[in-house]
Amino acid sequence: FRNLTKMSYLSLYGNQITGHFPSFLGKMTNLRHLGVGSNRLSSTIPDSLANLKDLRWLVAEANRLTGTIPTSLFRDMPLLTTLSLFDNLLTGSLPPLDNFTHARSLLLAENEIHGALPDVIGDFDRLESLGFWDMKLSGTLPPELFSLPELAALALGGNEITGTIPGNIGNLSLLQGLSLEENLLTGTLPASLEDLLELEAFSAHSNLLTGPIPDGLGRCKLLRLLELGNNELTGSVPSTFSDLAILEWLSFRQNNLTGSIDFLCPSN
Repeated sequence: FRNLTKMSYLSLYGNQITGHFPSFLGKMTNLRHLGVGSNRLSSTIPDSLANLKDLRWLVAEANRLTGTIPTSLFRDMPLLTTLSLFDNLLTGSLPPLDNFTHARSLLLAENEIHGALPDVIGDFDRLESLGFWDMKLSGTLPPELFSLPELAALALGGNEITGTIPGNIGNLSLLQGLSLEENLLTGTLPASLEDLLELEAFSAHSNLLTGPIPDGLGRCKLLRLLELGNNELTGSVPSTFSDLAILEWLSFRQNNLTGSIDFLCPSN
Protein backbone atom coordinates (compact mmCIF):
# COMPACT_ATOMS: atom_id res chain seq x y z
CA PHE A 1 0.00 0.00 0.00
CA ARG A 2 2.96 2.36 0.47
CA ASN A 3 2.89 3.62 -3.10
CA LEU A 4 -0.90 3.93 -3.42
CA THR A 5 -0.92 7.62 -2.65
CA LYS A 6 -4.05 8.32 -4.73
CA MET A 7 -6.26 5.94 -2.76
CA SER A 8 -9.29 7.53 -1.11
CA TYR A 9 -11.12 4.43 0.19
CA LEU A 10 -9.52 1.52 2.04
CA SER A 11 -11.48 -1.13 3.89
CA LEU A 12 -9.82 -4.18 5.45
CA TYR A 13 -12.73 -4.77 7.80
CA GLY A 14 -13.51 -8.23 9.14
CA ASN A 15 -10.33 -10.17 8.45
CA GLN A 16 -7.65 -11.68 10.69
CA ILE A 17 -4.93 -9.13 10.08
CA THR A 18 -2.34 -9.09 12.86
CA GLY A 19 0.58 -6.92 13.87
CA HIS A 20 0.89 -3.19 14.30
CA PHE A 21 -1.50 -0.54 13.08
CA PRO A 22 0.35 0.41 9.86
CA SER A 23 1.95 3.80 10.42
CA PHE A 24 2.53 4.23 6.68
CA LEU A 25 -1.21 4.80 6.30
CA GLY A 26 -0.46 8.31 7.51
CA LYS A 27 1.25 8.96 4.18
CA MET A 28 -1.86 8.13 2.14
CA THR A 29 -3.07 11.67 2.41
CA ASN A 30 -5.97 11.28 -0.04
CA LEU A 31 -7.76 8.77 2.18
CA ARG A 32 -11.31 9.71 3.09
CA HIS A 33 -12.47 6.35 4.39
CA LEU A 34 -10.30 3.98 6.45
CA GLY A 35 -11.73 0.79 7.91
CA VAL A 36 -9.56 -1.73 9.76
CA GLY A 37 -12.14 -2.93 12.28
CA SER A 38 -12.68 -6.54 13.38
CA ASN A 39 -9.10 -7.67 12.92
CA ARG A 40 -6.29 -8.54 15.36
CA LEU A 41 -4.21 -5.40 15.31
CA SER A 42 -2.32 -5.14 18.58
CA SER A 43 -0.34 -1.93 18.75
CA THR A 44 -0.94 1.68 19.68
CA ILE A 45 -2.72 4.06 17.32
CA PRO A 46 -0.04 5.93 15.36
CA ASP A 47 0.07 9.71 15.61
CA SER A 48 0.74 9.79 11.86
CA LEU A 49 -2.97 9.28 11.20
CA ALA A 50 -3.42 12.97 11.97
CA ASN A 51 -1.75 13.66 8.59
CA LEU A 52 -4.93 12.43 6.88
CA LYS A 53 -6.58 15.83 6.67
CA ASP A 54 -9.25 14.59 4.21
CA LEU A 55 -10.29 11.59 6.33
CA ARG A 56 -14.02 11.51 7.08
CA TRP A 57 -14.41 7.99 8.46
CA LEU A 58 -12.07 6.02 10.72
CA VAL A 59 -13.21 2.63 11.98
CA ALA A 60 -10.78 0.50 14.00
CA GLU A 61 -13.17 -1.20 16.40
CA ALA A 62 -12.86 -4.80 17.65
CA ASN A 63 -9.09 -5.11 17.60
CA ARG A 64 -6.47 -5.33 20.35
CA LEU A 65 -5.25 -1.77 20.20
CA THR A 66 -3.51 -0.51 23.32
CA GLY A 67 -2.24 2.72 24.80
CA THR A 68 -4.04 6.04 24.81
CA ILE A 69 -6.03 7.67 22.03
CA PRO A 70 -3.85 10.30 20.32
CA THR A 71 -5.27 13.74 21.02
CA SER A 72 -4.37 14.65 17.44
CA LEU A 73 -7.32 12.55 16.19
CA PHE A 74 -9.65 15.06 17.82
CA ARG A 75 -7.56 18.17 17.29
CA ASP A 76 -6.02 17.95 13.81
CA MET A 77 -8.57 16.17 11.58
CA PRO A 78 -11.10 18.83 10.62
CA LEU A 79 -13.22 16.63 8.33
CA LEU A 80 -13.39 13.48 10.47
CA THR A 81 -17.04 12.87 11.36
CA THR A 82 -17.08 9.14 12.25
CA LEU A 83 -14.65 7.66 14.75
CA SER A 84 -15.19 4.12 16.00
CA LEU A 85 -12.63 2.60 18.38
CA PHE A 86 -14.88 0.48 20.59
CA ASP A 87 -13.93 -2.99 21.84
CA ASN A 88 -10.19 -2.54 22.14
CA LEU A 89 -7.72 -2.36 25.04
CA LEU A 90 -7.29 1.40 25.07
CA THR A 91 -6.52 3.15 28.34
CA GLY A 92 -6.05 6.62 29.74
CA SER A 93 -8.36 9.57 30.13
CA LEU A 94 -11.02 10.79 27.75
CA PRO A 95 -9.20 13.11 25.30
CA PRO A 96 -10.20 16.77 25.00
CA LEU A 97 -13.12 17.05 22.61
CA ASP A 98 -13.20 20.83 22.10
CA ASN A 99 -12.06 20.63 18.47
CA PHE A 100 -14.20 17.64 17.51
CA THR A 101 -17.62 19.25 17.66
CA HIS A 102 -18.26 18.51 13.97
CA ALA A 103 -18.53 14.75 14.70
CA ARG A 104 -21.57 12.72 13.69
CA SER A 105 -20.64 9.41 15.33
CA LEU A 106 -18.24 8.85 18.23
CA LEU A 107 -17.88 5.31 19.58
CA LEU A 108 -15.20 4.71 22.21
CA ALA A 109 -17.01 2.02 24.22
CA GLU A 110 -15.59 -1.14 25.78
CA ASN A 111 -12.21 0.37 26.61
CA GLU A 112 -10.52 1.25 29.90
CA ILE A 113 -10.96 4.99 29.35
CA HIS A 114 -11.82 7.15 32.35
CA GLY A 115 -12.99 10.67 32.92
CA ALA A 116 -16.24 12.61 32.90
CA LEU A 117 -18.46 13.78 30.07
CA PRO A 118 -17.39 17.37 29.35
CA ASP A 119 -19.84 20.26 29.05
CA VAL A 120 -18.49 20.90 25.54
CA ILE A 121 -20.48 17.86 24.39
CA GLY A 122 -23.38 20.30 24.12
CA ASP A 123 -21.62 21.90 21.13
CA PHE A 124 -21.79 18.68 19.06
CA ASP A 125 -24.86 19.87 17.21
CA ARG A 126 -24.37 17.37 14.34
CA LEU A 127 -23.85 14.34 16.57
CA GLU A 128 -26.13 11.40 15.75
CA SER A 129 -24.56 8.59 17.78
CA LEU A 130 -22.58 8.61 21.03
CA GLY A 131 -21.34 5.25 22.31
CA PHE A 132 -19.47 5.33 25.61
CA TRP A 133 -20.78 2.12 27.21
CA ASP A 134 -18.64 -0.17 29.39
CA MET A 135 -15.90 2.33 30.08
CA LYS A 136 -14.68 3.93 33.33
CA LEU A 137 -16.61 7.17 33.12
CA SER A 138 -17.59 9.02 36.27
CA GLY A 139 -19.12 12.37 37.08
CA THR A 140 -22.65 13.44 36.22
CA LEU A 141 -24.72 13.75 33.07
CA PRO A 142 -24.22 17.31 31.77
CA PRO A 143 -27.56 18.93 30.86
CA GLU A 144 -25.89 20.19 27.67
CA LEU A 145 -25.85 16.59 26.41
CA PHE A 146 -29.63 16.62 26.17
CA SER A 147 -29.91 19.57 23.82
CA LEU A 148 -28.32 17.90 20.77
CA PRO A 149 -30.81 18.26 17.90
CA GLU A 150 -29.60 15.31 15.77
CA LEU A 151 -28.86 12.71 18.45
CA ALA A 152 -30.51 9.36 17.69
CA ALA A 153 -28.48 6.91 19.81
CA LEU A 154 -27.02 7.54 23.27
CA ALA A 155 -25.29 4.61 25.03
CA LEU A 156 -23.67 5.29 28.41
CA GLY A 157 -24.38 2.04 30.24
CA GLY A 158 -21.82 0.20 32.33
CA ASN A 159 -20.01 3.18 33.83
CA GLU A 160 -19.89 4.91 37.21
CA ILE A 161 -21.97 7.95 36.35
CA THR A 162 -23.69 9.58 39.32
CA GLY A 163 -26.35 12.23 39.84
CA THR A 164 -29.76 12.46 38.27
CA ILE A 165 -31.15 12.20 34.76
CA PRO A 166 -31.56 15.86 33.67
CA GLY A 167 -35.12 17.03 33.17
CA ASN A 168 -34.36 18.40 29.70
CA ILE A 169 -33.87 14.90 28.30
CA GLY A 170 -37.16 15.36 26.47
CA ASN A 171 -35.42 17.80 24.10
CA LEU A 172 -33.85 14.86 22.23
CA SER A 173 -36.73 14.66 19.79
CA LEU A 174 -34.95 12.27 17.38
CA LEU A 175 -33.65 9.85 20.03
CA GLN A 176 -34.32 6.20 19.22
CA GLY A 177 -32.04 4.36 21.63
CA LEU A 178 -31.20 5.37 25.21
CA SER A 179 -28.89 3.22 27.35
CA LEU A 180 -28.13 4.34 30.92
CA GLU A 181 -28.05 0.98 32.70
CA GLU A 182 -25.50 -0.17 35.29
CA ASN A 183 -24.48 3.22 36.58
CA LEU A 184 -25.03 4.97 39.92
CA LEU A 185 -27.86 7.28 38.88
CA THR A 186 -30.24 8.53 41.56
CA GLY A 187 -33.44 10.55 41.65
CA THR A 188 -36.59 10.01 39.63
CA LEU A 189 -37.33 9.30 36.00
CA PRO A 190 -38.06 12.71 34.39
CA ALA A 191 -41.60 13.36 33.21
CA SER A 192 -40.14 14.78 29.99
CA LEU A 193 -39.37 11.22 28.81
CA GLU A 194 -42.87 11.34 27.36
CA ASP A 195 -41.60 13.75 24.70
CA LEU A 196 -39.24 11.13 23.21
CA LEU A 197 -41.76 10.05 20.60
CA GLU A 198 -39.15 8.33 18.40
CA LEU A 199 -37.81 6.21 21.27
CA GLU A 200 -37.57 2.50 20.49
CA ALA A 201 -35.35 1.20 23.32
CA PHE A 202 -34.78 2.57 26.82
CA SER A 203 -32.64 0.79 29.41
CA ALA A 204 -31.88 2.23 32.84
CA HIS A 205 -31.72 -0.97 34.89
CA SER A 206 -29.30 -1.47 37.78
CA ASN A 207 -29.15 2.07 39.06
CA LEU A 208 -30.48 3.72 42.23
CA LEU A 209 -33.56 5.34 40.71
CA THR A 210 -36.54 6.05 42.94
CA GLY A 211 -40.09 7.32 42.64
CA PRO A 212 -42.84 6.37 40.18
CA ILE A 213 -42.68 5.31 36.55
CA PRO A 214 -43.91 8.32 34.55
CA ASP A 215 -47.38 7.82 33.05
CA GLY A 216 -46.19 9.67 29.97
CA LEU A 217 -43.90 6.84 28.90
CA GLY A 218 -47.05 5.32 27.49
CA ARG A 219 -46.97 8.04 24.83
CA CYS A 220 -43.77 6.55 23.38
CA LYS A 221 -45.68 4.31 20.98
CA LEU A 222 -42.55 3.11 19.16
CA LEU A 223 -41.06 1.46 22.24
CA ARG A 224 -39.97 -2.13 21.69
CA LEU A 225 -37.71 -2.50 24.74
CA LEU A 226 -38.13 -1.01 28.20
CA GLU A 227 -35.76 -2.23 30.93
CA LEU A 228 -36.01 -0.55 34.35
CA GLY A 229 -35.19 -3.48 36.65
CA ASN A 230 -32.94 -3.41 39.72
CA ASN A 231 -33.84 0.06 40.93
CA GLU A 232 -35.95 1.36 43.82
CA LEU A 233 -39.00 2.45 41.83
CA THR A 234 -42.30 2.69 43.66
CA GLY A 235 -45.98 3.06 42.81
CA SER A 236 -47.84 1.10 40.17
CA VAL A 237 -47.22 0.29 36.53
CA PRO A 238 -48.99 3.04 34.57
CA SER A 239 -52.15 1.93 32.79
CA THR A 240 -50.97 3.94 29.77
CA PHE A 241 -48.57 1.09 29.03
CA SER A 242 -51.50 -0.82 27.54
CA ASP A 243 -51.07 1.50 24.53
CA LEU A 244 -47.55 0.25 23.78
CA ALA A 245 -48.76 -2.08 21.06
CA ILE A 246 -45.36 -3.08 19.64
CA LEU A 247 -43.52 -3.49 22.95
CA GLU A 248 -41.52 -6.74 22.90
CA TRP A 249 -39.37 -6.59 26.07
CA LEU A 250 -40.56 -5.19 29.39
CA SER A 251 -38.73 -5.64 32.70
CA PHE A 252 -39.40 -4.02 36.06
CA ARG A 253 -37.74 -6.80 38.10
CA GLN A 254 -36.38 -6.07 41.57
CA ASN A 255 -38.19 -2.81 42.33
CA ASN A 256 -40.85 -1.87 44.91
CA LEU A 257 -43.85 -1.67 42.60
CA THR A 258 -47.39 -2.41 43.74
CA GLY A 259 -50.87 -2.59 42.28
CA SER A 260 -52.37 -4.58 39.42
CA ILE A 261 -51.12 -5.23 35.92
CA ASP A 262 -54.39 -6.71 34.60
CA PHE A 263 -54.56 -3.95 31.98
CA LEU A 264 -51.50 -5.45 30.28
CA CYS A 265 -53.45 -8.59 29.42
CA PRO A 266 -54.36 -8.82 25.72
CA SER A 267 -58.03 -8.29 25.00
CA ASN A 268 -59.97 -11.10 23.37
